[in-house]
Amino acid sequence: MTGYHVYRFNSATQTWQRRTTTAVTGTSFSDNTSGLSGTVRYMVRALKLQVSYSGSYFNLSLGAFGQIAITPVATDCLGVPSGPAVPGTPCNDGNACTTNDTWNASCQCTGVPLPCNDNNPCTSDGCTGGTCIFTPLPDTDGDGTCDVVDGCPSDPNKTAPGACGCGNPEPGSACNDGNPNTVNDVVGPNCACAGQLVDCLGVTGGPAVPGSPCNDGNANTGNDTWNSSCQCIGSPFDCLGVAGGGDLPGTPCNDGNSLTINDTWSLDCSCSGTPIDCQGTPFGTALPGAPCNDGDPNTGNDTWNNACQCVGLPIDCNRVPGGGAVVDLCGVCGGNNDCVVASTCYSLTAVGGNPDGEEAENGNVYNNIGSLDLVFDGEATPWRGTSWWPCAFGNIAVPRDAPILQAYVQFTARGTGNLSPSALNVALQASDNAQPLGFAPFDLSSRPTTTAVPWAPPTWTVPNASGVAQRTSDISTSVSEVVTRPGWAPGNAMVVLIEGEGRRSAWSWDQSQARAARLCITHASLHGLPWVCWVAPLCREPPCDDGDATTGNDQWTSTVHVPVNRSIVPGFLVERLDREPRAMTTIHRPGTMCIKRIVPARVCRWIALVCRVVLHWSGRPAMMD
Repeated sequence: MTGYHVYRFNSATQTWQRRTTTAVTGTSFSDNTSGLSGTVRYMVRALKLQVSYSGSYFNLSLGAFGQIAITPVATDCLGVPSGPAVPGTPCNDGNACTTNDTWNASCQCTGVPLPCNDNNPCTSDGCTGGTCIFTPLPDTDGDGTCDVVDGCPSDPNKTAPGACGCGNPEPGSACNDGNPNTVNDVVGPNCACAGQLVDCLGVTGGPAVPGSPCNDGNANTGNDTWNSSCQCIGSPFDCLGVAGGGDLPGTPCNDGNSLTINDTWSLDCSCSGTPIDCQGTPFGTALPGAPCNDGDPNTGNDTWNNACQCVGLPIDCNRVPGGGAVVDLCGVCGGNNDCVVASTCYSLTAVGGNPDGEEAENGNVYNNIGSLDLVFDGEATPWRGTSWWPCAFGNIAVPRDAPILQAYVQFTARGTGNLSPSALNVALQASDNAQPLGFAPFDLSSRPTTTAVPWAPPTWTVPNASGVAQRTSDISTSVSEVVTRPGWAPGNAMVVLIEGEGRRSAWSWDQSQARAARLCITHASLHGLPWVCWVAPLCREPPCDDGDATTGNDQWTSTVHVPVNRSIVPGFLVERLDREPRAMTTIHRPGTMCIKRIVPARVCRWIALVCRVVLHWSGRPAMMD
């Protein structure tokens, strides 16, 4: 033990208060008990230094208790034991301006001030040397009312602000408004000085004042008013009947005819102009309904419309202006997609984990990440940055080398948290059978891909929408790169990979499997029909158009270059034929142009006959006319 501390109980606060500043090591302690009486309680607590592995500290014992009894000795207000200067007894406070001085309960000697009050609010009452002094207070405006009680201390005419304020006369008071054309000027209820006007007809307070209506007696004018010289004057009517208007004879106007120029008002207020045609030629022949050339080789029967626009009818794939024939997925003009074997939309397939997710900028791969933010993180703090987004689809039932007519990924909008511009690139994993999504760093961006297809989705404004706006560009070329791989087989898996910039928020597989992404593929088959039926379309020779609106009945000649985009295999077109008719190049997707016959007529008739017989016996619909 290193000593002890002494505590005394404070009955007023009901707390123990330590009386020692440092530990007492002796056997006695003296305490100041001045002002105390009755029983006083004490507590002694031993102090011991404790040492542990974390440091040292002082520990206090529970304490021992004791008490003493103190008998008080009374003193008076002057500190004299049992003296006479007790509260209520006379004393002298040394102030001549007080009387009846006595000791109060706090042993202060105080007296009663002398009654110095003349009941005048404009004097300052005081006492000096036992004598009352009454000092007048300032009166700034000298109106006999001191500033203390004067509501307008700087206005000798008012002692209160009233309705109009200090310095202003009150309503009903005579005044001068400074207008020589008024009489009987007085302050009104609005505190403004105004008199009665003598109007233009000489009537005091009359209504015929400058700017007020009058009648000048002239039927050819309107809006007649009194001017500042008290003359009644009106404004002449213009050609539109507007008094004082600017549409006067000789001024520009608009006759409402787009085929006139320099329109003006005549003396009889008729609006007319010089006739022009749709090309701006005065008295020209290019009028609505007349032939023209809109410069677009894809339209025909061009004419001027009522708005003087040269507009033609779109030429369909049969080269008919205004026709409705379109090229189907098989590359047949006006066809019914007869070559389509299957058109299937595949749902996401979970194999050993989630079928969608994301790869953040740092390479970490996350699944079950909420919405698919294509492709910038949609969180308040976008810590994942711009990501790679995969979609895994299994059991793709597309035969190897099957012609892919159309392919796309269909998303469903999760919300409207768009970040534009959105420029995305869509590709497939270049693999015979894409492996499931994993968690290894950079698992997605390190996978080999097919040729990427750009996709610029418009802004998604409607949640849960699943239409063309939420559909990728046609990725049939990417799908073809996969199904033409040597190791591809029906039932294998595909993984779609999306990267780029911007954000469109779509439903993920974890949020809703029904609204998750789908891969839709439409394909044909090269193995179901004899080869002669694929060559047969080369025999067609549809009408051609030389692009000259002044000619008709256009025909192919031996010197005309063979046009682009003609069906060779359903779903595929020749991209270009060189000057030599039989020199064919790359096969691509459908178009709408025609092709010159490149197979002799006798061979064409033989091919058509054989194809029809085979199709008849196979039970397949006819695919040519």
